[in-house]
Amino acid sequence: MGKNVDIQSLSLDDFDCITIHDNVHIEENALIQPSQLTHEGLVIQPITIESNSTLRNNSLLTQGQRLPGDCVLHPLHTQAVQDSNPPFEAISSFRRFLSVISSLLTAFVLVPYILLFAIYLAVFLSDLILYLMPFAVENTGRIFLSIAISLITIPLLTTVLKRLLTPKQVKYAKNHFYDIKKNLVSKLLSISDNLLIQFGASEIYYFWLKCCGLKMGKNCAITPGTNLIHHVDWVTIGDGVFFSTCQLNTSFQDRQGNIQHQPIVMGHGSFISLEAFIDRGVKIEKDAGTYPFVYVPPQYSIREGSLYNGRSAVKREVQKKSAFHNSKLKLFLFHLLRVLCFSLTLFLTLSAVQLTRASMEMPFLLSFVIGFWTAKFTYLFQLILVKWLVKFKFRPRKNSLMDPGIQKDYIFFIPYTWMCQSYIFAEWKGTMVLNQIFRLLGASIGKDAIINTQVINDWDLVSIGARSLINDNVRITGHMLAGGVAGEYINDFTHIGRDCVIHSKANIIAKAKLSSKTIIKTGSPVIYHRAFGTVKATD
Repeated sequence: MGKNVDIQSLSLDDFDCITIHDNVHIEENALIQPSQLTHEGLVIQPITIESNSTLRNNSLLTQGQRLPGDCVLHPLHTQAVQDSNPPFEAISSFRRFLSVISSLLTAFVLVPYILLFAIYLAVFLSDLILYLMPFAVENTGRIFLSIAISLITIPLLTTVLKRLLTPKQVKYAKNHFYDIKKNLVSKLLSISDNLLIQFGASEIYYFWLKCCGLKMGKNCAITPGTNLIHHVDWVTIGDGVFFSTCQLNTSFQDRQGNIQHQPIVMGHGSFISLEAFIDRGVKIEKDAGTYPFVYVPPQYSIREGSLYNGRSAVKREVQKKSAFHNSKLKLFLFHLLRVLCFSLTLFLTLSAVQLTRASMEMPFLLSFVIGFWTAKFTYLFQLILVKWLVKFKFRPRKNSLMDPGIQKDYIFFIPYTWMCQSYIFAEWKGTMVLNQIFRLLGASIGKDAIINTQVINDWDLVSIGARSLINDNVRITGHMLAGGVAGEYINDFTHIGRDCVIHSKANIIAKAKLSSKTIIKTGSPVIYHRAFGTVKATD
């Protein structure tokens, strides 16, 4: 690695095979991966990034690639373009020293003490509640209530600090405290967002987003897994907007080192499809939207009733609006069931810790490890149980997003699945254990298949042939949304044949049928749907 290199991404693997020259800027979530799994074994080819280059958010750089100097690799792209602008000015040694100190201070002092204060506040409130109760509660119940209240106090404290520390002006200069404030607010928002993911795609989660500064209309649907919480001050969402799993960027650093923001505006009935990337200053007008897996460049305007396909906006038929069919009672029951499932996980975890310490006289650390794995297996068991009892089975169908069955997915099932993918499936990637879990959930997995990704959805509709290799960061789903909130939600079969190889960041979607020995390139969408046409990106 050369001088004046700024790395914000954690998605770097095989460090010995990566060469970075001077004045390189790597943004968050940029993927640099020299290795890929093939039938010949793990193939590693070196990656070189030459001077004065920039890798944007969610850009892709994989095995054997060489990024030329004075280039920019845009989000969701694998090929760079020339950048005529001069590189950023060199960062002084004093500035670098301050950056290191701020990172250490934030990670090991500020964030732990703020979280500790929120937990102490939760303990105080739980003791106050128990004091006012007419009956006595055991110590386990006190701990359980404290943890439950901390799920409120941590996001509450985060919201207050975010409001106090986040600049509201469009343009502002970096100062010596910028890194501290940015790191602190960003880490706390990420922690709170993960805590509240239990209530993702619900009015509880939307209320927290509004408290943090999001301007949001009615009857919207926002799925988990976005980075919206880090850009809420600069995003405006109209009524009936569908916000799928995607990424946003509202800020940039000019050549003088100042931070500038350009707002993103989404009109009524607009939608962002799966894994799209929306850059700063984009305006999506009424009933407009994007194709899946596209990059919308800065300050682009998608006209009313149009779909952006990655190159231009094409007209689409605007479908008649649909109204929500779910009653408030049904929504309340879904939220209550989700809270009860999470409460059961907490209760069994605490019980495991108490029993191991009381009966076996184990050290606290070992009891904590047992409780940790109890929580994981409890949550996994609940997912399998809920899948078969509440959801039953995914079947091919076409519905409106406002259909009660689809709303049940977004209100209850999708946040539940996202939690398991992030905290349980990810630990067993590439093992036979994960294959067996997917089989229990309804997927058809062939013999000796290696699945190195946790993101497989709509399990009953997904089949993976024998000896197929699925690399990291691949998404396989059996659904597709066409037409936004008022449009069609399609569930259909997704088939991957025998001996296929799917490289990193590829996306396999409903109705995709891959024949045997197919190889899918890095970052390729495989889509089949009448609203989008047929797109095949194979070798």
